[in-house]
Amino acid sequence: MPDVPDAPGPADAGAAAGAAAGGDAVPVVAVASGKGGVGKTTAAVNLTLALSAAGVRTGLVDADLYGPDAAHMMGRLISGTS
Repeated sequence: MPDVPDAPGPADAGAAAGAAAGGDAVPVVAVASGKGGVGKTTAAVNLTLALSAAGVRTGLVDADLYGPDAAHMMGRLISGTS
């Protein structure tokens, strides 16, 4: 069996995010599926909250036009401009 390196932990991810401020690449985690209704937004919100709780600086972009709204799932209600 080949030798597999350990996956980076939350401390490593935080260090990478800190290094990114100096011009290095920013680590990105994408949650995607070819099928609707499988819990992509729920998984993305939970992953974001877990990484944030571990001290990693996070951001979440919800590009889903239909289905649950990530801002609503996180308790952030955004009023419309109308």
